Amino acid sequence: MAITPEDVLNKTFTQTQFRRGYDEREVDDFLDDIVAEMRRMSKDSEDLRSELATAREGGPGGVVVDKAAAEEAERLRGRTAELESSVSALEGEKAELSARLAEFEGKGGDVEARNAELKGQVAAAEHQVQELQAKLAEHEGARGELEARKSDLEGQVTALQEQVNQLGSQVTERDERMAQLVSEHEGAASDRGQLEQAAAGAQEQIAALEARVAQAEARASQAEQQLASRPAEGGGEAAALVGGTSAAGVIALAQRLHDEHVAAGEQRRSELVAEAEARHEELLSTGQAKHDELIGAGQRRHEELIGTAQARHDELISTGQARHDELLAEATSQRDTMVTEARERSTGMITEAQQKKASILEALGQQRGLLERKIEELQTFERDYRSRLQGFIKGQLADLEHVGQDAPAEAAEVEHAAEAEAADQH
Repeated sequence: MAITPEDVLNKTFTQTQFRRGYDEREVDDFLDDIVAEMRRMSKDSEDLRSELATAREGGPGGVVVDKAAAEEAERLRGRTAELESSVSALEGEKAELSARLAEFEGKGGDVEARNAELKGQVAAAEHQVQELQAKLAEHEGARGELEARKSDLEGQVTALQEQVNQLGSQVTERDERMAQLVSEHEGAASDRGQLEQAAAGAQEQIAALEARVAQAEARASQAEQQLASRPAEGGGEAAALVGGTSAAGVIALAQRLHDEHVAAGEQRRSELVAEAEARHEELLSTGQAKHDELIGAGQRRHEELIGTAQARHDELISTGQARHDELLAEATSQRDTMVTEARERSTGMITEAQQKKASILEALGQQRGLLERKIEELQTFERDYRSRLQGFIKGQLADLEHVGQDAPAEAAEVEHAAEAEAADQH
């Protein structure tokens, strides 16, 4: 199909997806169509020339065209050669543009590769940020576990405190009960000992009194025997007086001895009771002191354990919090650094790519304008060439129609013109 100037002016190309410009294949096909059309026009011109030459050679009397037609044909040949050279130059420029376009596409591929590399680095940075966030979540979980352990330790400390209080109350109750039992036992033992001692003392006193009474009776019997064996001096009244006096003295002596022994027993009993009470007070004070000492030691141990557990708990909490803050700060710093670096590199590469793209588009735009101007010149030349060729062909056809009629006159004119030209040359 022949290409018209309107086809050239109204031709549009498909824009590419990933870069600005037109599809190289469509541009190449359109230029190939223009070249084919130029070659077809050249072939048509050559065919017309050959037909014209054949017509001239086959005419009666060897008809020769006029000089103006020959000059026009020569001019058309020169113009055709010029057009062919222009087409060759356009083909060379087309090849150069194709090479430059391939080079620009290669550079665009490099830019895309660098962009892909930057995207990979950004993805790696995001992956590292996600890993740091996961570590942060793990530390948050560990912190929660520490808080839970802290709560458990506090609960255990509270339970231990309650157990210590219960044990203290139980110890106090047991100490009180033990002291009461000891007191009762000591009181019972003391009473029993005192009773046994009093009974033994009473038995001893009774035995002593019985012995002294026996001795008194023996002495009385002896005195009576002595009195009976002596001759009676002073009659019966003196004997009765002596007998009465001896019996009263013995009874009085026995009573006095009894009172002395009872008083000694009472005094001994009072001494034993006082000693037992002193011993009881001493044992009670010693037990209370021991109880207070044990309670104080237990309380101090309890407070020491509570303080140690609290210090350990605070140390673990502070260490975990410091580690958490350190990891969080480090992760945030690394993330900000990597994101900033990636953004700066991406911005720089995008700016560089945009500058290269703008320069390439500018160069392509200039070349496109140059090609459009050349295409317009070719279209103008085509129109002029076609109109002149059409006029020339019509003139030749008209000459061929009248060649049979005007051949002798034209031959004479040609000969006359040839002679005149030869004369002018001489």
